[in-house]
Amino acid sequence: MIFKKISELPNVELIHPNFSNKELLKNCQLVITITGTLGLEASFHRKPSIILSDTIYSELPSVHRLTNYEELPKTIRDSLKLNVNIDDLNLFINKIINNSFEFDSESLLVLFNNEFYYGGFLFDKDVSIESAEKFMEKHKEIFQKSANEHIKKIDQYSKNL
Repeated sequence: MIFKKISELPNVELIHPNFSNKELLKNCQLVITITGTLGLEASFHRKPSIILSDTIYSELPSVHRLTNYEELPKTIRDSLKLNVNIDDLNLFINKIINNSFEFDSESLLVLFNNEFYYGGFLFDKDVSIESAEKFMEKHKEIFQKSANEHIKKIDQYSKNL
């Protein structure tokens, strides 16, 4: 229903998900997205964005989180007046880098799916506590690395308080 209302707004066009993001960002003035990274990508192209759900990048001043459909026309007008400040984007990216660590979550997901869900093809299988414990013990090194990195981040922020 909200898509129908949005598509009826003047000068608004809903874009198919397979449309080239590069072309979209090159030719638009503003991006409105439900969620995902296109709003963040818009910032790299110096385009403001409006998002319809919470995202990690919603703290950027050029990104507006819409919470009320009735505010959309005003939010569009206001957002079109915004300039994307590259310094804000750099601060955000540095914050992400400083709060991240290398972790191969995809490989862990593959191991998990292979162990419990026949390669990811069957998800209604019960997983016992014992088999989960065995899995964690078998891949203890992976979980230990993640735990150690989280502890480092906690320690880092505790020192800054």
